[in-house]
Amino acid sequence: MTKAESPAIPDTGSKLFVNKKVSVNRIDFALIAVALITLISSWWYSLPQPLFSTPYSSILLDQDNQLLEARIASDEQWRFPPNEALPDSYVKALLLFEDKRFYSHSGVDWLALGRATVQNIQAKKIVSGASTISMQVIRLANSSINSPSKDKDSKKRTLTTKLIESLQALRLEFTYDKQKILNLYASHAPFGGNVVGISAASWRYFGRAPASLSWAESALLAVLPNRPNYLRPGKNQLKLKQKRDRLLTRLKQAGEFDQLELDLALSEPLPDKILAFPKRAPHLLETLITKTAAKKAAKKTAKDTPPSVIKTSLNSNLQAQVQSVVNNYAKRLLSAQITHLAAVVMDNKTGLPIAYIGNSGFNHSPHSGKGIDLLHRPRSTGSILKPLLYATMLQQGEITPLQLVEDTPTKFKGYQPENYDLKFRGVVPAKKALAQSLNIPAVNMLKQHGIKPFYDFLTNRGMSTLHRTADEYGLPLILGGAEGTLWEMTNLYMQLARAAQSLPPQAISHLPGLPLADDPTGSDINSSDLSAGSAWLTLKALLEVGRPGDESRWRQFSNSRKVAWKTGTSYGFRDGWAIGTTVEYTIGVWTGNAEGGGIPGLTGTQAAAPLLFELFNLMPKTHWFSKPEYDLRQARVCKKDGFLATPYCDSKVIDLPLASSYSKTSPYHLRIHTDSNQNRRVSSACEPVHKISAHNWFNLPPHIAFYYQKYHSEYRPMPKWRQDCLNFMSAQSPISFIYPHQGTQVYLPVTMTGKRTKMVSELAHQYAASQVYWYLDQQYLGKTQQIHQMEMGPGLGKHELLVVDEEGNQQVMGFEVLSQ
Repeated sequence: MTKAESPAIPDTGSKLFVNKKVSVNRIDFALIAVALITLISSWWYSLPQPLFSTPYSSILLDQDNQLLEARIASDEQWRFPPNEALPDSYVKALLLFEDKRFYSHSGVDWLALGRATVQNIQAKKIVSGASTISMQVIRLANSSINSPSKDKDSKKRTLTTKLIESLQALRLEFTYDKQKILNLYASHAPFGGNVVGISAASWRYFGRAPASLSWAESALLAVLPNRPNYLRPGKNQLKLKQKRDRLLTRLKQAGEFDQLELDLALSEPLPDKILAFPKRAPHLLETLITKTAAKKAAKKTAKDTPPSVIKTSLNSNLQAQVQSVVNNYAKRLLSAQITHLAAVVMDNKTGLPIAYIGNSGFNHSPHSGKGIDLLHRPRSTGSILKPLLYATMLQQGEITPLQLVEDTPTKFKGYQPENYDLKFRGVVPAKKALAQSLNIPAVNMLKQHGIKPFYDFLTNRGMSTLHRTADEYGLPLILGGAEGTLWEMTNLYMQLARAAQSLPPQAISHLPGLPLADDPTGSDINSSDLSAGSAWLTLKALLEVGRPGDESRWRQFSNSRKVAWKTGTSYGFRDGWAIGTTVEYTIGVWTGNAEGGGIPGLTGTQAAAPLLFELFNLMPKTHWFSKPEYDLRQARVCKKDGFLATPYCDSKVIDLPLASSYSKTSPYHLRIHTDSNQNRRVSSACEPVHKISAHNWFNLPPHIAFYYQKYHSEYRPMPKWRQDCLNFMSAQSPISFIYPHQGTQVYLPVTMTGKRTKMVSELAHQYAASQVYWYLDQQYLGKTQQIHQMEMGPGLGKHELLVVDEEGNQQVMGFEVLSQ
């Protein structure tokens, strides 16, 4: 068999090689695909998450975004939150200095990179960089994760690092727009020391916000991050100025301004020291940080981190003026050993504060008490709640402004209120009792109105410090038996001013300084509780409160400011309050000692009122409240007692709230008949009709008249009945008990010897010279004349006290002695 005829052998090896080659190609393609996906994924997720993990300073802004206060970040850096907008002059200076093609590249400036590479090769060392703003943002973000921001010169730079930063810069540009990238850079660039970001730098070096930077200042801030710890204000000033001036010259050459503006910019001196941040409202910032953190913790919606930017309703200029006045006034109070005070100015239209002083001065020392925000510290209210009781009683038709309210010695279950001057006036018009801040009439009014309804009125209007029941507070509620905060008390008075203008009810914000929309915990207000008419009449009564010092002569000047105001003094002289309101503003002042110690002379009138009027003098003058004719009705009342008029009194027309259903007619004006000489009372049963004279007589009960006539010499007691007429009719008893009253419960403590103490009963007789005979449980005690007081020692249980005068007039009164 020839070679050509030999059988063919299958080429299995060649086929196997081809199959292997195809398999290898597939594997290589898969590996390449995996590698590409890995690279793309690595690039996609190359940005730090979050981009910046650095903490920010907490800053407090006023209504116009002016800085009021700042707190350093937790890493001890002054780093303000990122800016929403940057000054145009700064942006132009920064881009000309750092990245002229910023808006045309995608994160890496290839032209700058080529130029830098050629220059560095020629110089055989790094003499030029090509970092873009985007690459610098990446570098700042990475440093915020790894370590605190450091000077650029001190960081080691490698080609690998530059490559990674370039890729991340491309990724950054894919995610954020140019404006956002500029904002990130400006907010995180180092500006020397522990100053980070343009906002902090602008305030630290120039004392104002970036929006008002000049060209020279913008140029300085543009060059500072280049070498912040080598060239900065106060360090290497000459080199820093040269660097700034070169940039200014380039800006002029770029056509940003003319030669004159350049000369002016070059002549601007560099700051030579770091300035302190404004300290306008330290207590407010601390309070807002604390309350906001507590709210977040309660909702469990965020980590326990302080808020970064808090915008308030405060007015920076007014806050500075109020702060200065308060601090100067606080120094004067120190001579009286009064160490603390707080004040707040409210805008009645918005219902928000425009000036806020939580305490005089600020000191973190726990022993000084200066770090405590006393605007939110509950203190005894003293008499500061009296206008609110007056307003709601007018609204409910329980009193008129002129109605006489009893002011005689009074005891309620062992509680015996006293007036500030320890005197009694018998009766006094309700509006005068309010203006003079008389305690006994206020207690009698609360007893008439009811403790629970008034308690509900206060809580419905936003008073959050009433932690006990109405019965537990009792009648002392109106005299300081409860505690309130200056913040809430001032808001309650502001509600009076708003109601008088028919403005809608304004809930009390629990985060002071923030709009209510940012504080959902604010209290709801029942708009039906207070009408324009009752609020206006209350403010009109408060206009009559006597002012301190030179302010007492305010009526003598036609241009004097009208202020409705009230003071309060707590028991033991621990707190002095003064709160006043005009159409546009309500101001509250509290004075005292944070630790709660009392000081003689610490009263609302002496310690708080003068500051109140100093603060009002800072405010623009406004007109007085317009009379709400639409919410008032007219009623005719007796001139002397303020009850609805009868035919037996001289009357006048007064205003009452439209909703008032007042219906009490005068109990003190009577029609009596006397003999022709007006010496004795008679009747037709004992005197011919043609000899009888009819008279309208103002007559008070004996125990009231006893005190009333001391202040009203014109008061004449009603004539006695002629003796022969007593046989024909029974006269009204001229005897009236002062203490105890019918049904009174008396506590008589037991002494250490085991004997029960005695009590003294007192009555008033219309004719003091009359003799009065006393009987206790039908046992004769003795007789009195002129001064009708009788000491007795009743045992436990119920007793009956009988008194009889020489003409047979008698009174019986029951009381009970309780054990303690």
